[in-house]
Amino acid sequence: MGRGRWLGLACGLGAALGFSWKAILAKLAYRTGVDATTVLGLRMAFALPAYLGMAFVGMRQRPSVLALRDWLHLAVLGVLGYYLSSYLDFIGLTRISAGLERLILFLYPSIVLVMAALRDRRPIRRHELSALALGYTGIACVFMSDVGEAPIAAGARLGALSVFAGSLVYSGYLVFSETLLARLGSLLFTGLALSFSCVFSLLHFALTNRDVVHLPGRAVQLCAAMALFSTVLPTWLLSEAIRRIGSSTAAQCGMIGPVMTVGLEVVLLGETAGWPELVGTALVLVSVALATRAKRHQ
Repeated sequence: MGRGRWLGLACGLGAALGFSWKAILAKLAYRTGVDATTVLGLRMAFALPAYLGMAFVGMRQRPSVLALRDWLHLAVLGVLGYYLSSYLDFIGLTRISAGLERLILFLYPSIVLVMAALRDRRPIRRHELSALALGYTGIACVFMSDVGEAPIAAGARLGALSVFAGSLVYSGYLVFSETLLARLGSLLFTGLALSFSCVFSLLHFALTNRDVVHLPGRAVQLCAAMALFSTVLPTWLLSEAIRRIGSSTAAQCGMIGPVMTVGLEVVLLGETAGWPELVGTALVLVSVALATRAKRHQ
């Protein structure tokens, strides 16, 4: 295995570990009394300078002029990929556990397979349906554990649906970003698309929050950590991993993410992980393995 492939694998693993901390940091921020819009707005406020820097460096490396169509494409991808999907995810996190949230989001490789099949106008294959069935069975196991008490069942259902909607939106972002990512490179694409995401997140925050001065200091610190370690670094690492080793292998590297989140949830949030969580996690990981393997052999 060449040096470039090893670097790609390291980038994929680093991205998975970074993303696995996002739900934990968000849950800790919620305990300070802030809402999902505030967490998303603070996260993107701290991330924006880094993404603008990425875009600046990327433009110097690739000085070709972007067409108006490219800017519109980047704006739409930015809105979908890390504004709308993140907002739906953070809304869901107020109602369900961090482990369940990560598992639902981790259905995206299977969803990408289906979206790609629809885009390419080809039939959905048997192994793709098997991957979907295993993944949703695993989610059901963890979900039933999360809704053990009747009064919180309705809220958990809404939370799970919100996170799943975010996963659908993020899958669309991945499917429709491949061509532009290959042409612009990981640095320029990530910098520009995520800058658009930050701008839309900050606009949402400005329109819905008026008392910025009295935000809890602990929440600000947690969102700053989330911006650096669970947003800027992993988004760039994921783009670099896709460039070096392809989206299928990069997705396989991400299999460590749900396991890491469940472990962090137990250690840092004091939540328990029983057999439903363990069985559900295993089923989702098998589902992702089937999905990424299927994509590699297409």
